[in-house]
Amino acid sequence: MPNTHYPIWFVTVNLEEQVHVQALGFTKQIYLFACSQDAHGAAVVSTRWAESQGMKPFHVDVKDCLLAVSQDVSTYTFPEQIINLPSEVLFAEFDRRKYPESLRVPARVVMI
Repeated sequence: MPNTHYPIWFVTVNLEEQVHVQALGFTKQIYLFACSQDAHGAAVVSTRWAESQGMKPFHVDVKDCLLAVSQDVSTYTFPEQIINLPSEVLFAEFDRRKYPESLRVPARVVMI
């Protein structure tokens, strides 16, 4: 199935303070996935999302953004964590997986 969204980027965000992240423990570095037209947009979106969660990121540069290996949303364990993945793409994936309503969360959206 062809993609109906911007490319997915893998973004490394360095933080000023430690946070606790599931599977990583206490860290000053988090990893995010973001849909964006380009690496610059992915950096901006990731920075704004981290700030919206109360984190204090350093400047995220385009060098911290890599095009994700997989652009197929169905290969992601937690597609709801992809920042700015269009809601219709996310909800179609929920339908495909036959998620009950209790597991359907809103898409993570950050305005640029």
